[in-house]
Amino acid sequence: SPDKTARQTADELLAAAAAGWPLLKTTRSADPRLMRRLFELLDDELPSNVKLVVDANFAWRTSDEALSDIAAWSPPQLAWLEDPMLPEEVTECARNLLFGVLLVRVTC
Repeated sequence: SPDKTARQTADELLAAAAAGWPLLKTTRSADPRLMRRLFELLDDELPSNVKLVVDANFAWRTSDEALSDIAAWSPPQLAWLEDPMLPEEVTECARNLLFGVLLVRVTC
């Protein structure tokens, strides 16, 4: 949420993990520094058996935009990246999938 700090979001996700949820979903922030801090916190504190999902909400228009943003986050291994770009951008979605650059499952 745009109104929450990385610490607040991490605490919510960690509470869900403590309650036994094995797969946690968060939404992408437009601020890559917030995402990087969130992933730093989670990388240190999230149990290894819990996986993360990021819903990008069709934030990017090209694979290059997506890859640049994700590289700035320095995320731990994601379970998948949801909706990185519009499904109509099939060529760009395919590029992500074919090159496997993200090393996560991508749903477009």
